Amino acid sequence: MPLIGVTDVEAILATARRLQARTPGRWGAGVRHAFPKPLSATRNRMGEITLDPLGLFLVGIRRETGEIVVDHYSADRRYRSAVAGTDAEAICHTLVRAGLISELSHGAYLGREVAKAEEALRWGLEYEQDRPLFPPGQGGRWAPFGRRAERPAEGGQPTT
Repeated sequence: MPLIGVTDVEAILATARRLQARTPGRWGAGVRHAFPKPLSATRNRMGEITLDPLGLFLVGIRRETGEIVVDHYSADRRYRSAVAGTDAEAICHTLVRAGLISELSHGAYLGREVAKAEEALRWGLEYEQDRPLFPPGQGGRWAPFGRRAERPAEGGQPTT
């Protein structure tokens, strides 16, 4: 019996009791086959990575606009295009729809990096691709030009 438009409490309760009686129980109860043992998660070693023939991506953030920017380069390292936005999921969907990713492991990696960039924006942290997030102004251990406080400013003097 459909309940759309029904306001009679007893009719609603009677329908609920009938539905509850035919429910098989907890999820998984009554399953007659064994579930296989889950695979143990392991990382790929660097030599086991398959490069995506469609190219590579550099992920960054623009704090002043609150955007995540993903630059796409061809496999021979030539700039092709960029996708920018504020939502990691939308950026990833756009990359897939545009046909820029052909390797599943590359798509999984990009999803993690773009989500990490989104969190850096959300929490005011610094972002460097392939590195953990770190507090603002410190530069990461792997910052290409040293810690931000130690980098020369435009006039050539370190910022403090």
